[in-house]
Amino acid sequence: MPSENEPIPFIKFFNKSGEPLVRVPLSIASLLETNSTFDEYNHIIDFINTLPEMEKAIENQLLQSSIFKNLVYNQYMAVYNSIVHLTANILQLSDVIDALKISSSIATLVLNLPSELMARIPIPNIAKEHWKDRNEAMLNNNEYGYIFYLLISNYAPKFTELYSFNLESLLEANCLPTSKELLDLVLKNFESIKSEFQEAKCLNAYFENLSDEGIEILKLRGIDGTGFSTEKIITDKLFNPDLIFSDTDFDLVGFNLGEVMKSPPENLTMENRYSFMDLMNSKLNEFFSIRGL
Repeated sequence: MPSENEPIPFIKFFNKSGEPLVRVPLSIASLLETNSTFDEYNHIIDFINTLPEMEKAIENQLLQSSIFKNLVYNQYMAVYNSIVHLTANILQLSDVIDALKISSSIATLVLNLPSELMARIPIPNIAKEHWKDRNEAMLNNNEYGYIFYLLISNYAPKFTELYSFNLESLLEANCLPTSKELLDLVLKNFESIKSEFQEAKCLNAYFENLSDEGIEILKLRGIDGTGFSTEKIITDKLFNPDLIFSDTDFDLVGFNLGEVMKSPPENLTMENRYSFMDLMNSKLNEFFSIRGL
């Protein structure tokens, strides 16, 4: 049931005649899809930048036209484009590539932002007028789409002075620590999370590995994802994921979860290890589903 204590920000789209087209929440899913969409286009942009100047100009124009048609003005892609529209409107951007890049940077920052810092972020007057007490509720509930809106709204006056994105200026405008201080705090939070899994050996090993991988990728990509690109991380073999394929050649067996969790992964049979990983994957999928991912 909808609750006044758990409000969710939505964004509405209309056609040029003012008729409603679609309404979508500013959710974690939107932030993640903004990142993945920019990552996909960024590979194309990097290739275009290697071309001679005349060809580069032509290909950039073709790319922008393709993005407008297939992404930005496609009502069926609202989850993918809502954050980009919000960014372009608030920062008054006309270049879709800039809007994608800035949106992805801020979305990554929001997803990495420790919850204890949310209360520091100022609430703009226009939000106070429209949403009143719901502002505090969305802050307290860590509504990440709302946090994105706050960050970009508070930063807009500084951005429009130079029309050049700067992470440190955005953080300052939102009463947040510097990017280096933020990264240090996030890394400390990682260590705190890891300590919670010490009791269960198998669970600890599983999530400790995920945490260690997350730490390494965070250091490579940076707090706002503008460090090493995903392509470079993979092609330069800076990170090699542990893969388990679902097309197994053995029969899955029932197992005692309590006993398995007490055992280090190296002491498990292949069947038990796969069963355990499959269980963890299903639980994570359940969590993602609840969070709207």
